[in-house]
Amino acid sequence: MSTGTVIDLGTRDHEPSGEPGPPRRLRFRRLRPAVAALAAVLVLATAGSNPLPEPALVEVAVLAAAGTHQQFLVGDRLYVLAPEAGGARLALTAHDLDRNTTLWTVPVGPEVRVTDYPRPAAQLRPVDDQLLVHIQGGTSAVDAATGRTRWSVPHQITDVHPGGVGLSSQPVWSSTVPPPDRPPAVVGVFDPTTALTESAPPPDEPRRFHLDPATGTVIAVPPAGMSVRAFDLADGTELWTADLVRSGVLLTGAATPTVAVVTTDGGIELRDARTGATRHRRPAEPDRPATGAVGAGGLVLVRDTSPAVNAYAADTLEPAWRTAIRPDEEWTLVCGTRICVRSEVQTSLLDPMTGVLLGRVALDGHLTSRGGHLIALASLGEGFVDHTVDPASGQRLVSLSAWPKMADALDDSPAVLSRFAGGPRRLWLAVLDPGATAVRPLGVVPHRSYGCQSSDSHIVCRTRTDELRAWRYH
Repeated sequence: MSTGTVIDLGTRDHEPSGEPGPPRRLRFRRLRPAVAALAAVLVLATAGSNPLPEPALVEVAVLAAAGTHQQFLVGDRLYVLAPEAGGARLALTAHDLDRNTTLWTVPVGPEVRVTDYPRPAAQLRPVDDQLLVHIQGGTSAVDAATGRTRWSVPHQITDVHPGGVGLSSQPVWSSTVPPPDRPPAVVGVFDPTTALTESAPPPDEPRRFHLDPATGTVIAVPPAGMSVRAFDLADGTELWTADLVRSGVLLTGAATPTVAVVTTDGGIELRDARTGATRHRRPAEPDRPATGAVGAGGLVLVRDTSPAVNAYAADTLEPAWRTAIRPDEEWTLVCGTRICVRSEVQTSLLDPMTGVLLGRVALDGHLTSRGGHLIALASLGEGFVDHTVDPASGQRLVSLSAWPKMADALDDSPAVLSRFAGGPRRLWLAVLDPGATAVRPLGVVPHRSYGCQSSDSHIVCRTRTDELRAWRYH
């Protein structure tokens, strides 16, 4: 049996109605309930088969925060480091942003004295299933799931290898005369007529400063070298120590965990990261000793005094290429898929496979790599961006001046950008997707937001002195 509704309009072709029909407005009023019901059925049917898409930006959490906290965003987890309530240590708290729940809170690091103000800055680095927390020169490994402290060492482990080895480098001062290529630096000038005298250092500590009583000039004595220590990240065991070298860096592109060491005489060594045994060595060049090294994929890049950048195989120290650089280009680093050699006024882009100069970028800031893009930072201050750079030529690609602020990130997630919208209490958020040629707006938040951090899925900003807000984006 049919249950459908039949509406007899009561009309026949070419034959007028016997009575005038109701006004159009009245007819619409009579039909409106049926139209509304039909529209509701269509909406429900459409929603059942194709759910409405989630907005690009969704607020997921509002958190209370101390005024002197530090925050670290890792995926959908937010870690907040703040003074422990009623205690003398710092406390690390983990929040699940999507569930808007607090997972755990644990004290970390040494006791903080009342006179330690501002509070000591900390760093957090996720490594596999644990968090390396650096406070006051020490490192604590915290289990990311439970908050349990697995181990602690009184050294700052800042370089890690996927093979489970961490490296700590600390300056070493000596009472000997500084090397000629590293003269003392002037740090202050005082009136020589005053009674200023240099305090004698403790017996077991060498001098780090020197006062010339004739001129009142205080100079800083540079370190004689670096002490490099390797640690097992599973339990914090110290594996080996190089007491005095120029530098040491872990090579992630080597077949096995390897440390490239620049010796005090300017030679290069490849050492086993777990045993410290020397596998390969290149003696110092008499006229151009090495001054430092960085890892770049399967290469180790070595600066020398000529000046030039030398590339060697990370497993054998076999030469790959050598490129002369300008005397004012003082920093060599890996930026995305390129080698950046930077001075105060420009950055040169080198091809990592050949050492060929691809282009130069003139700027007051510097270049950074984020989410597959090479980004030129503006000179306005930390975190301000200007444009993306073509890694093949150094030319300007996408202007970012309309979105000048970039959120901090602990990884290579997409660049999240922001700008104020209609005053400082409304903030537009946007993302520069990998491979994109334009910024994609995410939405606006009705809060005065600052100190933002981002991951590949979430954004966290401080919206008041004691408040953090988190959004999920896609």
